Amino acid sequence: MRAWWLVLLASGVAFAAQVEVPVAGHTVAVLVEQPPGPGPHPLVVDLHGSGWHIENNRSNVLEWTRYGYIGMDVEYTQDVDSLSVEEVNAAIDWCKQHHAVSAVAIHGFSLGARVAWQTAITRPDLAGVSGMAGRVRLWDGRQPALDLVSHITCPVLIQQGQADQVVPAADAEAFAGALLGSGKPFECYLYASLGHRLDRIPWTRPRAAQFLERCFRPRTK
Repeated sequence: MRAWWLVLLASGVAFAAQVEVPVAGHTVAVLVEQPPGPGPHPLVVDLHGSGWHIENNRSNVLEWTRYGYIGMDVEYTQDVDSLSVEEVNAAIDWCKQHHAVSAVAIHGFSLGARVAWQTAITRPDLAGVSGMAGRVRLWDGRQPALDLVSHITCPVLIQQGQADQVVPAADAEAFAGALLGSGKPFECYLYASLGHRLDRIPWTRPRAAQFLERCFRPRTK
């Protein structure tokens, strides 16, 4: 693991680092922002959308520290779904080893939401998973978020614009139906007049933050 940069601040964010984490014969860049204090702190993995990189998502990662959470994003491989999940899992495991983490949740937008759904299938230690405008269908046509929904063990938040021209609202509806059929706790918000860029709507991220706070609450008392 090679640290790219490390910043220690006297006030505000106490720790900020971009590091390379080994996974599957290569390394993946991980951005970590930690709030002041020794912790333990909940960890929120904030996964960016297609075409973005961790640098584009820095302000969103930093935002989680204002809630007292560790914020993290992963420079996951954007065109290989299985590798994306493997990289995110490796980054979470790294963070748990190197930081005082009390609980873990994932929030994602667009492609990041799709990766979040898939990662939730593989991690029984998640406190919650939140996604905005995320597909359930993979590049190869499989739909593990639907087919393996019984493997999800945490509450799920779905936010989707019904006027989305990139990700069909039918994906969110199908995912919600699968969660309902499996008896999983979830919240689903369909916004009739909104399109794909839910990340630009001022109240969608606060809604995700409120959801994750409820998910963390029983584990951080």
